[in-house]
Amino acid sequence: MPRRKQYVELLAEALILNPTAERHLAMFSAYLDESGKGNERKNFIAVGGLVSSSLQWGRLQNDWTKHLLRVPGIPLDGQGKPIPFHMADFESRNWPTKRYLWRSERTRSRFLHGLIDIMCHRVKLRVFTVIWLAQYHTLFPKDRRYKLPWVLCALGCASRISKWAEQRPSRDDPVPFIFEQGGEGWGIAHDAYRELKQKGKLGKMRIGTWAEDDKHIAGLQAADLWAWELRHHFEAQLPYNPPYVLRGSLEKLMLGVPDGAGFAIGGAEVQILMEDLRLGTSRTQPVTFRSDGLPRLIHGAL
Repeated sequence: MPRRKQYVELLAEALILNPTAERHLAMFSAYLDESGKGNERKNFIAVGGLVSSSLQWGRLQNDWTKHLLRVPGIPLDGQGKPIPFHMADFESRNWPTKRYLWRSERTRSRFLHGLIDIMCHRVKLRVFTVIWLAQYHTLFPKDRRYKLPWVLCALGCASRISKWAEQRPSRDDPVPFIFEQGGEGWGIAHDAYRELKQKGKLGKMRIGTWAEDDKHIAGLQAADLWAWELRHHFEAQLPYNPPYVLRGSLEKLMLGVPDGAGFAIGGAEVQILMEDLRLGTSRTQPVTFRSDGLPRLIHGAL
């Protein structure tokens, strides 16, 4: 097996990052965010990516901010901006403030579905990569910073966005990627991306600049929501949880935002990936995330 430094280069090939004819895409950008950090990173790391045009991202920002401002008692900063939405805090009843009391569960649910309605109206594509960490820990027990999962997740989402971009009629600019400023794993992924690009390992993929932005940007908050729904979908499949029930919010996202597919890397998929790295092959295939084909990583789930 190659050394860990060599894995990054081989991963780019194993995740179907094949060279394509040079084309370009006008005025589109992608926001990506992760779910599964700190205490959440017990079982899964999930990264969700959302793509739309500059025009629609601007309109999503306005719609999203107005929706947040309707929440009674939401904290504002010195410029009158509402505190950014964070799905994990919302689900633990700690957004917009700790132990926040909604008027009713129906009001709380209506608020969340309002955010998803905005996403369905403004976002053109959703992609994902999820890694089940149990098998990863077995193969890489010394990787305390989870370097390869971050790289896998970033490259997995990048490959799906690039495939989507190839089919677009517009051919002006590559698609820039925007991550949360100070995000835990993006520095690791970005370093890997730059190294791959310098060595020509990305071929002619349709990836533009990698940049960071403040969480007040609604596109990042929307990606945070999508990433949380992703991770929860897979967490709910674990055998010690109650029988799986599809969340209404996730179903609305699936039906309302076009599916760009992604990668669900579980125990079997990790083994295949490691074999691909050893043999120089590429068998890791994307899977859809639709109501008629929900992805699973655990045998017998769903």
